[in-house]
Amino acid sequence: MGNSKKKCLCLNLKVTPLKGRRIMSIDSERLYMVFTKLPGPDILLLCLYIDDIIYMGSSIEMLSEFKDIMVKIFEMSYLGRLRYFLGLEVRQFNGALFVTQTKYAKDLLKRDGMLHSKDAISPMNINEKLQLEDCSGSADSSRYKRLVGRILYLTHTKLDIMYAVGMVSSLWLVGFTDNDWGGSRDDRRSTSGWTFSLGSVVIAWCSKKQPITALLNTEVAYISATSAA
Repeated sequence: MGNSKKKCLCLNLKVTPLKGRRIMSIDSERLYMVFTKLPGPDILLLCLYIDDIIYMGSSIEMLSEFKDIMVKIFEMSYLGRLRYFLGLEVRQFNGALFVTQTKYAKDLLKRDGMLHSKDAISPMNINEKLQLEDCSGSADSSRYKRLVGRILYLTHTKLDIMYAVGMVSSLWLVGFTDNDWGGSRDDRRSTSGWTFSLGSVVIAWCSKKQPITALLNTEVAYISATSAA
Protein backbone atom coordinates (compact mmCIF):
# COMPACT_ATOMS: atom_id res chain seq x y z
CA MET A 1 0.00 0.00 0.00
CA GLY A 2 1.20 3.54 -0.57
CA ASN A 3 0.46 7.16 0.11
CA SER A 4 1.76 10.32 -1.48
CA LYS A 5 2.58 13.43 0.53
CA LYS A 6 3.10 17.03 -0.59
CA LYS A 7 6.48 17.64 -2.16
CA CYS A 8 9.34 19.50 -0.45
CA LEU A 9 8.45 18.17 3.02
CA CYS A 10 10.78 15.91 4.96
CA LEU A 11 8.53 13.21 6.37
CA ASN A 12 11.35 11.87 8.54
CA LEU A 13 11.17 15.03 10.65
CA LYS A 14 7.39 14.67 10.91
CA VAL A 15 6.99 10.97 11.59
CA THR A 16 9.72 10.46 14.21
CA PRO A 17 8.18 12.73 16.92
CA LEU A 18 4.93 10.76 16.77
CA LYS A 19 6.35 7.92 18.84
CA GLY A 20 4.06 8.92 21.68
CA ARG A 21 0.98 7.72 19.80
CA ARG A 22 -0.05 4.11 20.24
CA ILE A 23 -0.03 3.16 16.57
CA MET A 24 3.06 5.25 15.89
CA SER A 25 5.28 3.78 18.58
CA ILE A 26 7.81 2.95 15.89
CA ASP A 27 11.29 1.86 16.96
CA SER A 28 14.26 1.92 14.62
CA GLU A 29 17.99 2.41 14.93
CA ARG A 30 18.03 4.07 11.52
CA LEU A 31 17.33 7.76 11.28
CA TYR A 32 15.85 7.60 7.80
CA MET A 33 14.04 5.35 5.35
CA VAL A 34 12.75 2.30 7.26
CA PHE A 35 10.77 2.09 10.50
CA THR A 36 9.32 -0.99 12.16
CA LYS A 37 6.60 -1.58 14.73
CA LEU A 38 6.18 -4.86 16.62
CA PRO A 39 3.10 -4.83 18.88
CA GLY A 40 2.83 -8.40 20.00
CA PRO A 41 2.61 -10.96 17.19
CA ASP A 42 1.90 -8.38 14.45
CA ILE A 43 4.43 -6.32 12.50
CA LEU A 44 4.21 -3.02 10.63
CA LEU A 45 6.90 -1.86 8.18
CA LEU A 46 7.05 1.76 7.04
CA CYS A 47 9.34 3.08 4.29
CA LEU A 48 9.75 6.78 3.48
CA TYR A 49 11.27 8.05 0.24
CA ILE A 50 11.08 11.82 -0.42
CA ASP A 51 7.30 12.41 -0.63
CA ASP A 52 6.15 8.79 -0.83
CA ILE A 53 5.17 6.42 1.97
CA ILE A 54 5.08 2.64 1.57
CA TYR A 55 3.77 0.49 4.38
CA MET A 56 2.90 -3.14 4.90
CA GLY A 57 1.93 -5.33 7.81
CA SER A 58 0.65 -8.67 8.98
CA SER A 59 -2.70 -7.33 10.21
CA ILE A 60 -5.39 -5.63 8.13
CA GLU A 61 -6.73 -3.91 11.24
CA MET A 62 -3.30 -2.45 12.01
CA LEU A 63 -2.91 -1.17 8.45
CA SER A 64 -6.34 0.47 8.50
CA GLU A 65 -5.68 2.12 11.86
CA PHE A 66 -2.28 3.37 10.70
CA LYS A 67 -3.76 4.82 7.49
CA ASP A 68 -6.58 6.59 9.38
CA ILE A 69 -4.15 8.22 11.82
CA MET A 70 -1.76 9.34 9.06
CA VAL A 71 -4.59 10.85 7.00
CA LYS A 72 -5.76 12.83 10.04
CA ILE A 73 -2.28 14.20 10.74
CA PHE A 74 -1.03 14.79 7.19
CA GLU A 75 -2.67 16.00 3.99
CA MET A 76 -2.11 13.04 1.70
CA SER A 77 -3.70 10.85 -0.95
CA TYR A 78 -4.18 7.11 -0.58
CA LEU A 79 -3.01 5.40 -3.79
CA GLY A 80 -4.06 1.86 -2.97
CA ARG A 81 -1.84 -1.17 -3.34
CA LEU A 82 1.76 -0.59 -4.37
CA ARG A 83 2.21 -1.04 -8.12
CA TYR A 84 5.34 0.88 -9.14
CA PHE A 85 8.23 2.24 -7.07
CA LEU A 86 11.75 3.32 -8.09
CA GLY A 87 11.73 1.27 -11.28
CA LEU A 88 10.24 -1.78 -9.56
CA GLU A 89 6.84 -3.08 -10.65
CA VAL A 90 4.97 -4.84 -7.85
CA ARG A 91 2.09 -7.28 -8.29
CA GLN A 92 0.19 -8.87 -5.41
CA PHE A 93 -2.08 -11.87 -5.83
CA ASN A 94 -3.05 -15.02 -3.92
CA GLY A 95 -0.92 -14.05 -0.93
CA ALA A 96 2.21 -13.72 -3.09
CA LEU A 97 4.35 -10.73 -4.04
CA PHE A 98 5.85 -10.53 -7.53
CA VAL A 99 8.48 -7.89 -8.35
CA THR A 100 9.70 -7.17 -11.89
CA GLN A 101 11.49 -4.41 -13.82
CA THR A 102 9.92 -4.86 -17.25
CA LYS A 103 9.09 -1.17 -17.72
CA TYR A 104 12.53 -0.13 -16.46
CA ALA A 105 14.21 -2.48 -18.96
CA LYS A 106 12.08 -1.23 -21.86
CA ASP A 107 12.75 2.40 -20.95
CA LEU A 108 16.47 1.59 -20.83
CA LEU A 109 16.39 0.03 -24.30
CA LYS A 110 14.33 2.93 -25.66
CA ARG A 111 16.74 5.51 -24.20
CA ASP A 112 19.70 3.90 -25.98
CA GLY A 113 17.89 3.15 -29.25
CA MET A 114 17.86 -0.63 -28.82
CA LEU A 115 14.16 -1.27 -28.23
CA HIS A 116 13.71 -3.13 -31.52
CA SER A 117 17.08 -4.87 -31.56
CA LYS A 118 17.31 -8.58 -32.30
CA ASP A 119 16.97 -10.84 -29.27
CA ALA A 120 19.96 -12.88 -28.08
CA ILE A 121 19.92 -16.33 -26.50
CA SER A 122 22.56 -15.41 -23.92
CA PRO A 123 23.25 -12.03 -22.23
CA MET A 124 26.83 -12.16 -23.57
CA ASN A 125 29.09 -13.95 -26.02
CA ILE A 126 30.78 -16.63 -23.91
CA ASN A 127 33.69 -16.82 -26.39
CA GLU A 128 34.43 -13.10 -26.16
CA LYS A 129 37.12 -12.03 -23.69
CA LEU A 130 37.06 -8.31 -22.98
CA GLN A 131 40.28 -6.32 -22.63
CA LEU A 132 41.06 -2.68 -21.98
CA GLU A 133 42.83 -2.54 -25.35
CA ASP A 134 39.49 -3.27 -27.05
CA CYS A 135 38.19 0.18 -26.10
CA SER A 136 37.98 2.67 -28.92
CA GLY A 137 39.49 6.09 -28.41
CA SER A 138 36.34 7.68 -29.84
CA ALA A 139 34.02 5.88 -27.40
CA ASP A 140 32.10 7.97 -24.87
CA SER A 141 33.29 6.60 -21.53
CA SER A 142 30.73 8.65 -19.57
CA ARG A 143 27.85 7.17 -21.56
CA TYR A 144 29.29 3.68 -21.08
CA LYS A 145 29.50 4.13 -17.31
CA ARG A 146 25.95 5.49 -17.13
CA LEU A 147 24.66 2.52 -19.12
CA VAL A 148 26.50 0.00 -16.94
CA GLY A 149 25.16 1.70 -13.82
CA ARG A 150 21.59 1.45 -15.11
CA ILE A 151 22.05 -2.21 -15.99
CA LEU A 152 23.50 -2.85 -12.52
CA TYR A 153 20.20 -1.62 -11.08
CA LEU A 154 18.39 -4.09 -13.34
CA THR A 155 20.17 -7.02 -11.66
CA HIS A 156 17.90 -6.58 -8.62
CA THR A 157 15.34 -8.75 -10.41
CA LYS A 158 17.32 -10.13 -13.40
CA LEU A 159 19.79 -12.43 -11.69
CA ASP A 160 20.60 -14.16 -14.98
CA ILE A 161 22.47 -11.10 -16.29
CA MET A 162 24.65 -10.58 -13.20
CA TYR A 163 27.67 -12.37 -14.68
CA ALA A 164 27.53 -10.41 -17.94
CA VAL A 165 27.08 -7.11 -16.10
CA GLY A 166 29.96 -8.00 -13.81
CA MET A 167 32.19 -8.59 -16.81
CA VAL A 168 31.47 -5.25 -18.48
CA SER A 169 31.70 -3.33 -15.20
CA SER A 170 35.01 -4.95 -14.23
CA LEU A 171 36.80 -2.89 -16.88
CA TRP A 172 36.44 0.21 -14.71
CA LEU A 173 36.99 -1.43 -11.33
CA VAL A 174 40.33 -0.10 -10.05
CA GLY A 175 42.14 -0.94 -6.81
CA PHE A 176 45.08 0.73 -5.06
CA THR A 177 47.16 -0.34 -2.07
CA ASP A 178 49.91 1.37 -0.07
CA ASN A 179 51.73 1.20 3.27
CA ASP A 180 54.05 3.10 5.59
CA TRP A 181 57.00 0.82 6.26
CA GLY A 182 57.74 0.80 9.99
CA GLY A 183 55.45 3.74 10.60
CA SER A 184 54.87 3.01 14.30
CA ARG A 185 57.71 4.25 16.51
CA ASP A 186 56.62 1.96 19.34
CA ASP A 187 56.82 -1.45 17.66
CA ARG A 188 57.99 -0.61 14.10
CA ARG A 189 54.86 -2.15 12.64
CA SER A 190 53.46 -0.82 9.37
CA THR A 191 49.98 0.32 8.43
CA SER A 192 48.37 -1.02 5.25
CA GLY A 193 45.75 0.81 3.25
CA TRP A 194 43.71 -0.05 0.18
CA THR A 195 40.81 1.36 -1.80
CA PHE A 196 38.66 0.17 -4.71
CA SER A 197 36.77 2.42 -7.10
CA LEU A 198 34.01 1.54 -9.56
CA GLY A 199 34.18 4.31 -12.10
CA SER A 200 34.58 7.53 -10.13
CA VAL A 201 32.98 6.18 -6.94
CA VAL A 202 34.92 4.61 -4.07
CA ILE A 203 33.07 1.43 -3.08
CA ALA A 204 35.46 -0.14 -0.53
CA TRP A 205 38.42 0.99 1.55
CA CYS A 206 40.46 -0.01 4.58
CA SER A 207 43.36 1.24 6.71
CA LYS A 208 44.73 -1.20 9.30
CA LYS A 209 47.89 -1.75 11.29
CA GLN A 210 49.73 -4.94 10.30
CA PRO A 211 49.82 -7.70 12.98
CA ILE A 212 53.55 -8.43 12.54
CA THR A 213 56.77 -6.46 12.29
CA ALA A 214 58.06 -6.77 8.73
CA LEU A 215 61.82 -6.59 8.19
CA LEU A 216 61.75 -5.64 4.51
CA ASN A 217 59.75 -3.13 2.51
CA THR A 218 58.92 -5.89 0.02
CA GLU A 219 57.41 -7.95 2.82
CA VAL A 220 55.26 -4.99 3.89
CA ALA A 221 54.08 -4.53 0.30
CA TYR A 222 53.09 -8.20 0.01
CA ILE A 223 51.14 -8.02 3.28
CA SER A 224 49.31 -4.92 2.02
CA ALA A 225 48.47 -6.56 -1.30
CA THR A 226 47.24 -9.70 0.46
CA SER A 227 44.93 -7.71 2.73
CA ALA A 228 43.46 -5.96 -0.32
CA ALA A 229 42.88 -9.28 -2.09
